[in-house]
Amino acid sequence: MGESFIYLDSGEDVRVPLNDVKSYARNNCHFCEDLTADYADISVGSIGSGSGWSSVITRNQKGENIFKGAIKAKLIESKNLKDVKPGQFLVERIAGIKRNNCKPINLNKKKE
Repeated sequence: MGESFIYLDSGEDVRVPLNDVKSYARNNCHFCEDLTADYADISVGSIGSGSGWSSVITRNQKGENIFKGAIKAKLIESKNLKDVKPGQFLVERIAGIKRNNCKPINLNKKKE
């Protein structure tokens, strides 16, 4: 399925298969297909970015203006997610896997 990456202060990277840690996820994580907060102006997460960095997705002009304003004010540094490894590829891959593997929610009440 995939791996979870743990970056230690020693510089060592530990990789753990997601199947080994799946049972530690909150129950609602198995029903939510929205890994990257599709309806948010801006979403921030660690998937795709290296140690010490975050992956940022802006989805509209408002989010883009806020993000670029923070860069211009030198509050944050930015690299294009397409230019870093594993980068955008991994975000898209894991978001697709999550969307495809979600448990269905039955909204119909069981009739007795």
